[in-house]
Formats: sequence, C-alpha cells, structure tokens
Amino acid sequence: MDLLVPVILAVIIVASLLIFHRVRTLRSTKRRNSELAERQQAIQSTIDTFGLLLDDRTTTVQDGENALHATLARLQELGVHKDLPDLVADTESFFKEWRASRLSA
Repeated sequence: MDLLVPVILAVIIVASLLIFHRVRTLRSTKRRNSELAERQQAIQSTIDTFGLLLDDRTTTVQDGENALHATLARLQELGVHKDLPDLVADTESFFKEWRASRLSA
C-alpha cells in the first residue's frame, strides 16, 4: 500500500507529460500546415497573375519580360527554386513560348 501512492503519482506525471507533448506537437503541426497553405496560395497567386498578364493581348514583350522577372523574384522569395524547380523551369519555358508567339505575330 505504501508503494501504491508513488506509483500512481508517477503514472499521473508521465501521462501529463505525454499529453503536454502531444498538444505541443499538434500546435506546431497546425502552424506548419497553415504556413504551407499560405505559401501554396502565394505561389498560385503569383503564377495566376503572371498568366493573366500574358493572356492580355495588350501586353507588350517588354511588359512580359518585366512580369517574368517579377514572378521569378517572387518565386525566389517563396523558396520555390529549392523544392519546386520544375515550376520555375515551366514558368520560364511558358514565357519563351509566349514571347516567340508574340514576336512571330
């Protein structure tokens, strides 16, 4: 009986620590997921804005080049070149095709 009280206290303390750790882990996971969602939205917005500008018939080649540089700079800020290099390459390729079509027209 004398040993029962310390064992119960030890179990309560361990359970409390495990619950605390789990709550802290969930908070950091939620924060990270939120940051990733915000990043994804910023990337999508950047690409959409670039695409809409190039889709406009009044956009000049110079305007397109300026938009490409601004888009690539924004993607660089978002760290896209590290984990999504294909997105950067596709953006540059899309612009080259767009510019070729504008110069040939």
